[in-house]
Parts: sequence; C-alpha cells; structure tokens
Amino acid sequence: MQVQISRNVPLDYLDQMGEKADLQSYCEYFVRNFIEEEDYFVIESNLYFKRYNLNSDESEWQGWKITVRDKFHDYIFIMLRRSYIPPLLDTFSDIAIIVKGPMSTKHDHRNTEFPSSLET
Repeated sequence: MQVQISRNVPLDYLDQMGEKADLQSYCEYFVRNFIEEEDYFVIESNLYFKRYNLNSDESEWQGWKITVRDKFHDYIFIMLRRSYIPPLLDTFSDIAIIVKGPMSTKHDHRNTEFPSSLET
C-alpha cells in the first residue's frame, strides 16, 4: 500500500490544475501512470464516501475510487481531496491511496475475469 499526501495548497490553485481539478480525472491519471502493464481493465469507478467524522473535522472531503485488474494484480486507487482546511479554510490537500494485491479469485455477480484480448 502506498499513501501520498500533498502539501496544503490555496483553493485558488484548483483553477490552474486543468483536468486534475476533477477528482475522477485525477484518479484516472494516477491509474495510467502507476500501472506498468499496458493491458488492464477497470472493474469499477465511482464516488468514494468518507465515513465517520470521529474528530469533528470541519473540512469538506471528496473522493473517487477506481478498482483495476491487470493480468497478475488487482489495484485499488482512492483519491481524496480535503478542502477548506482550518484555521483559515482557504486551502486543500490531495491524498492518494494505492493498494496492490494478487488477483482476487473471489467470484461475484460481475464478470471480472481478465479478458483474453483487449480492444482499444
């Protein structure tokens, strides 16, 4: 597992980030640049909801989660953005969580087996 945390950045900087200002695009960027295999497919890509506010954090949390499979591994990418960080509520920070594990043998209702050929 890898965790990357950015420094606190002024909220105005989001306007200059281009497509990375959108968490889904930013998470997809991490997927493209992290996975070494060229053949992979996305099992799921959806909003990630941070649960519990155990320390009464006043910040706003947004997240995106992408689950990916290549020929040998499963990956989970979670991109979190903590905005309006106290005390001045004028900064944000991005947190990337990347989990890599062996390909799951668990079968569920979705067809998640790696296809023999991928069409691009």
